[in-house]
Amino acid sequence: DLDFGGEKVTVLYWQDSFSDEFTAESGNTDITLDAIFRRNSVVEDRIGIKYDWVGIKGNNSNRNNYIDTAQNSIKTDTKAYDILAGYSMCIANLSSQGLLRDLNTVNYIDTSMPWWPERLVSEATIDGSLYFASGDISTNMLWSMLFLIYNKDLMKELNMTEDMNRLVEDKKWTLSKLEEMCRNVYADNDGVEGKSDGDRFGLMTSNVYSDAFFFGCGLHTVELNDKNQPVISESFGSEKTHDVIVRLLNLFDSPDAQLYTKNYGNTTQFTQNNSLFEVRQPLYIRKSIAPTQTSFGVLPMPLYNEDQQSYVTTIGFTYTLYAIPQDTDKVDAAAATIECQASEAYRKTTPAIFEVCLKVKYASDFESGRMFDIIRDGVTFDLGRMFCLDFSSGSTKYATYNLFRHSLVNKKPEWASTYAAEKTALESDLARILDAFAAAKK
Repeated sequence: DLDFGGEKVTVLYWQDSFSDEFTAESGNTDITLDAIFRRNSVVEDRIGIKYDWVGIKGNNSNRNNYIDTAQNSIKTDTKAYDILAGYSMCIANLSSQGLLRDLNTVNYIDTSMPWWPERLVSEATIDGSLYFASGDISTNMLWSMLFLIYNKDLMKELNMTEDMNRLVEDKKWTLSKLEEMCRNVYADNDGVEGKSDGDRFGLMTSNVYSDAFFFGCGLHTVELNDKNQPVISESFGSEKTHDVIVRLLNLFDSPDAQLYTKNYGNTTQFTQNNSLFEVRQPLYIRKSIAPTQTSFGVLPMPLYNEDQQSYVTTIGFTYTLYAIPQDTDKVDAAAATIECQASEAYRKTTPAIFEVCLKVKYASDFESGRMFDIIRDGVTFDLGRMFCLDFSSGSTKYATYNLFRHSLVNKKPEWASTYAAEKTALESDLARILDAFAAAKK
């Protein structure tokens, strides 16, 4: 029954986002763009608002531009923007400055609805407050999921007969199984000494995707304690993390796996049947695999062992968090727009991307649809990862995820000493973040 009488709702969004999410023209033949147009049109009609989209640069390379623009507007009380839709790191950083509204205190946003991921709500809630949200509302979230793809043609060539989907369903898709299947896959195809892009590998990934193994194994940087308060996770500095690092280092030190620190996005080994497994995102399937005849399957990141309860999916930072700035005087219209956009995305953009593109258009088999369900159901949002920009007082910038990455890139298996050197800084940074939120609530 809501009708805001055509009220203008101004959205500050990052125009250099990973994939299309915010605006689209009518008459699009692209299924995703058509769904975005229909979503926006229905939102405007349902609640009587008019979108005013303001796009600025705000991706990883331009995040300070987005943060400064929003920050300056809010601190000077210009009321320029009613909704902030930004690169995940940007919005998290603005929230830790106390510049965003608590979404649990506004009208119309119902986080119990299926378009808001339960894990995001539970993992990002601080002292009962939620300052940003994502989920179906962000098409970039679906395109940014990290998972494994495997090459079916190469499996046949290597006489591998494993039923990969059955392994996943039976909870036997583990780190040990991945190590086993990668063993002895290497082949020197180009005659160049040492590992080279022309060779064949069991596993390929990038350092910026490597933390998918950390979270996939059920590890955390920050988690809620029994009092529902964020704390540095005991698992972060644990023997389990050490074990994961050592095993991955052994794998990457062997001929059978390759860890890229640059140019991973340009590699073509998979479509040339020269890699068995790769950590990728759905957008890679759309852009690089779909145009070829490569037969592939998808898998969640492996479990640490068979005792782990569920598969866990990490989201690349290239998704959008939505928030309401403190200075807007259109809180009701902004909140209703966010809720309505999320619900319409759940009905329009998510089916277009997930059900049509990923499960059918770009899938090479029926089973991939079930695997994508498992991958999506496992999406997690670690607080330490989301607030990484604020964890920089130690010797390592963005220490929550970079500690793990750097251990792999720099081949440092001494995790206990690596973590111990940063623990005090991590705890101090978290305390400062929580103090800022507490001050903002007063």
